This record gives sequence, structure tokens and C-alpha cells, in this order.
Amino acid sequence: MTSATGTSITAAAAGSSLASTINYYYSRYWQEYGDPRLNKSVLMSGGPWQMLAITMTYLVAVTWFGPYIMRKRKPMDNLIWPIRIYNAVMVIFNTYLFLNFSYKLRWGLDCWGCGKSMQRFDQAGLILWELTLLSRYFDFFDSLFFVCRKKFSHLSVLHVSHHTIVPIIVWFAGKFEPTPVVVFAGYINLPIHMIMYSYYGLSTFPKMRKFLWWKKYLTTIQIIQFMIDLVHSLQVFYFPTCKYHPITYVQTAFSLTFLYLFLQFYLRSYISRGKSSTTTATTSTTATTTTKATTCAGTAAAHATRNGTVAIEQLHVKAQDAKKFD
Repeated sequence: MTSATGTSITAAAAGSSLASTINYYYSRYWQEYGDPRLNKSVLMSGGPWQMLAITMTYLVAVTWFGPYIMRKRKPMDNLIWPIRIYNAVMVIFNTYLFLNFSYKLRWGLDCWGCGKSMQRFDQAGLILWELTLLSRYFDFFDSLFFVCRKKFSHLSVLHVSHHTIVPIIVWFAGKFEPTPVVVFAGYINLPIHMIMYSYYGLSTFPKMRKFLWWKKYLTTIQIIQFMIDLVHSLQVFYFPTCKYHPITYVQTAFSLTFLYLFLQFYLRSYISRGKSSTTTATTSTTATTTTKATTCAGTAAAHATRNGTVAIEQLHVKAQDAKKFD
């Protein structure tokens, strides 16, 4: 009886310990190690569960549920005005964030080295960070518009993975290390978004499309952005005495990975396609030249045949005339 009671107590203690551990990592861990000023935040209080739920919902919606729902439906081409309004709002939103961060970061100068870059933001800076996370959630809507319009080719692995990973990094960076050195990657991404959403908005107006010859340079500036990100994140190795948060190493890996992916996309979309177009044009020109040469040769042969026939007829007439005089 005593043994059974002891076993029950041990099992209850183990169960209680497990429940306590789960509760700790579900809630108290994030409050203990995260920035305490975010404990009452709407978007960043507690653990990352809200952010992960939103992000995973997006991922399922654009990779499976959305395409499944739209598979037998026609593209929703009547969304043109909602798309225009959305792009205009995103341009304004990103411009607002960029200007406010520029003022706070002295146009990015405070994001380098070991000095001010290591100092945590004040409350106003944290609010800007929360708004940055919110803007990353709003980025999801461009993918949803692609689904509704059945432009599934736009939902590339690069597009979806970038939209999925960025909110996760923004949340963890803001929760544990809301400093200029960590926010730099998101900061220089804001003007990129301003340009991109301007392009997407203008491209919905047919009369404006002839002025959008600079489309491929959107990818170029994104590549440049990740190059700058990589150089910036590598400063953790330049200043070994600085105690950078581990999130900076995650940012280094992120910058390197997406620099590689964007370079691949650029080479595949513009360099390889350009070579293919050149080859096609050369083949077409050669075929046209050959056709023209064949046509000319045929015409010349026809003229020669006709002239030969006329000459023979003339000789025949002369022979007949000679017989008359004989």
C-alpha cells in the first residue's frame, strides 16, 4: 500500500513538474528574458505564439488552402482598386516608418560599431518596432491577392519563404534585443518596400506600364540591400569585445541565405532569359536570311528559264524565216 502511494505521489510530482515546465516556456520564460516593456504589447507580449499562428496561417493559405479554394473558380480580376489602395497604403506606411527610424538612428549611423548601436530603444522606438512587425503582417496581403487572381507563378519559394521568415526574425529581435544594430536590416529594407509597392501600384495602370522599364532593377536593389546587410552583420566578428546578442548571428545567416537566393533568381530571370532571347533572335534572323536567299535564287532561276525559253523561240522564228528565203 505504501509502495502504491509512493508511486502515485511520484507520478503526480512528475506531472506537476511537466506542467510547470510547459507553463514556464509557454509564458514566464518570455517575460523573464524578453524586454519587460513589451509585456503589455498587443503584438509582442508573452511568447511568440500569436506571431507563429498568424505566420503559419499565411503559409497554409497561400501554399495549400487558397489554391485549393480557387482551383475551380475564375480569377478575381475585379480586385484592381483594392490592390491599388493596398499598394498606396503600404507606400505611405513604409515611408512613415523609414522617416521615423531615420530620425532615431541618424540615418543609420547609430547602427554601426559598439557605441549607440548597443543601446536599447526607448518606448517610442519599441512602438516603431511593433509597427514594423505589423507592416510585415500586411505584406501577406500581396500573396493573398496573387491567390485570388490565380497568379500562382508569383508565389515562388523565394517569395513565400521571405514573407514567412521575416516576421519571425522581427519578433525575436524586438523581444530580446531591440537595439539599432539589430534593427538595421529592417531599417534599410523600408525604402526597398517603398519602391516595390510604388512599382506594383503603378503597374495596375495600363498607361503607366511603358514607363516601368526598370522592373529588373527591383531585384538588383534587393541584392544590394542583402550585401549591405551581410557586411553590417559581419561586424560581430570585427568587434569581438562587443557582446552582441545571438540574434545577430541569425541575421548573418539570413542575409547570406537570401543574398544567394536573390542572386539565383536574378541570374535565372534576366541573365539566362536574355541569352535565350538572343539565341532565338539569331536563329530567327538566320532562318529569315536563308528564306530570302532561297526566294532570290528561285526568282533568278525562274527569270533564267523564262529568258531561255524566249531565246529558243526567237531562234525558231529565225529558222522559219530562213526556210522561206530558200
